[in-house]
Amino acid sequence: MLTTVPAGGAADVDAAVTAPRRAAPGWAATARFLQYKSLQYCPARARGCRTALR
Repeated sequence: MLTTVPAGGAADVDAAVTAPRRAAPGWAATARFLQYKSLQYCPARARGCRTALR
């Protein structure tokens, strides 16, 4: 469980919104099968980082 959250400012919010918008065209052009495989990998990767997030 996370106990602290770093404070963010307007620049952090802007970066969080801008990055996915920039990535969207490339993601849309990616084959659906590869999108599926990439999304399958995310939960496994997150589980592997669980101890670092505590």
